[in-house]
Amino acid sequence: MAKEGISVREHSFISLQPNNASFEVHQNANWLFFISPRSARLFFEIYKPNGQIKFAALSEGTAKVIRNLTHSTVDFVGTDDDMLATANAFKQLVNNDDVVVFPSGFDSKRRIQGYYKSDSWLDFIFYSTEISDDRICLLGFDGLFLSSTTQVKGALKNAKNGLPKHIFTFIGSTSEFLASQEIETILVDSFNRNVVFNTIINHFS
Repeated sequence: MAKEGISVREHSFISLQPNNASFEVHQNANWLFFISPRSARLFFEIYKPNGQIKFAALSEGTAKVIRNLTHSTVDFVGTDDDMLATANAFKQLVNNDDVVVFPSGFDSKRRIQGYYKSDSWLDFIFYSTEISDDRICLLGFDGLFLSSTTQVKGALKNAKNGLPKHIFTFIGSTSEFLASQEIETILVDSFNRNVVFNTIINHFS
């Protein structure tokens, strides 16, 4: 993949490991709200929710995965660069007694439900995130974008020849962890994919 002369290769240093959680208790939920494409793919590999459940997604990328896998409509698509705005917009759409289930991982940090306290907004923890044992040579790469602390740990473990000079990451827990490892970073202040690309492009321009 490339954008404006920047060549990009995708490689994940982590894997999602299902924990065999039962979804049966949530089959009568009104909504399933997915936070990431990876978690949506894994969920639909394992579970088949009833046909009456509505789908919500944090971003258009996640919504696209849901549509492709279920051939269903996604009734709400948020914006991943403003979690509070997404939570408020979704709250206006759902009924007060609607049961909303958030399929997520044990250590997931992007939590829409944290902005609105409700006994009917429920976590469904169905996987854990583990560091892959997948050695990769980063020699020749000018930069590396790391999106989570687990990705950082995986990169530190698996990068054969060390990390590239230019490390990009989100402001927050990931940048704080990189700082604790005395790794200098270029910060991205939004989860939006275009903002990430533009930050990288502007840095190398």
